[in-house]
Amino acid sequence: MLIRPRRRTGALFGAAMVLLALGGAGLLAWQVAQESPSFASFTAGAVAVTLLLLAALFGYWTYGCWSLCYHLDRNRLALRWAGNQQVIPLAEVGALVPGLDAPEPVGLGGLGWPGCHIGRGRVPGFEPGGRVLFFSTHQRRSDLLYVVTPFQTYGISVPDAPAFAQELKLRLRLGPTERLEQRARRWLLWDLPAWHDPLVVGMLALGLLVNVALFAYQSLLMPGLPELLPLHYTPLGAADRIGFREELFLLPATGLAALGMNAAVGIGLHRWERFIAYLAQAGALALQGVLWGATLKLLG
Repeated sequence: MLIRPRRRTGALFGAAMVLLALGGAGLLAWQVAQESPSFASFTAGAVAVTLLLLAALFGYWTYGCWSLCYHLDRNRLALRWAGNQQVIPLAEVGALVPGLDAPEPVGLGGLGWPGCHIGRGRVPGFEPGGRVLFFSTHQRRSDLLYVVTPFQTYGISVPDAPAFAQELKLRLRLGPTERLEQRARRWLLWDLPAWHDPLVVGMLALGLLVNVALFAYQSLLMPGLPELLPLHYTPLGAADRIGFREELFLLPATGLAALGMNAAVGIGLHRWERFIAYLAQAGALALQGVLWGATLKLLG
């Protein structure tokens, strides 16, 4: 049995945030395209990229809100959203408590906006410590239904709570066909071991920081550079290639591409061979240093 909560308000709010972020990124990108390279245009471009990342994040969250559903069978109640799910064995369900019979939720964290709440909160009276996991689209307390288990309480928002309670009781009387654990199952991409390895994440973050700093450094110097300048030297120190100053950006762009490719390889292979993951991130990080050296030499 598949049950979907009312999702329109939450999905529309999320879509509006996506459009706002995309609109802001588009305006900033247009501004950057009209200006000569400078630190101001770099700043505008960095903000535009940040807004694009926020648009992607809000897009994922909006999809999560729209995909939120509750799957009920003889063995489990599965709370699903955006490829993630929380599995609750029916044998662990101790009670169903309507939202009006419980205090107002407080301290809601995680993903939350009008009509979409995925995360933790507190409702005094529930054990342990009033902590509740919300997978709901509620807008008022009456929209909520609490599923109480010995280890965790969940807040959901089914359209017809009495009918849901009857369906759950029916399946409890039928009995389970398999034994299940009460646990969370995350989307495969978020569950990759590399995201839990501080060394991989640290090298990736450091490489990205050094790369962005190179973009910023070149942008800062760009207005004072001549239109044409040497871009390559022979081993004897003679310039053998002249190009436009904007071509300097090919250096950090190459570094950024290497960071992306090596991150994909390292994160993908980390589960089977950590050394390759470390080597891939170290290689991309070392390349950023080489590109910094090349930039300083060309501008030196």
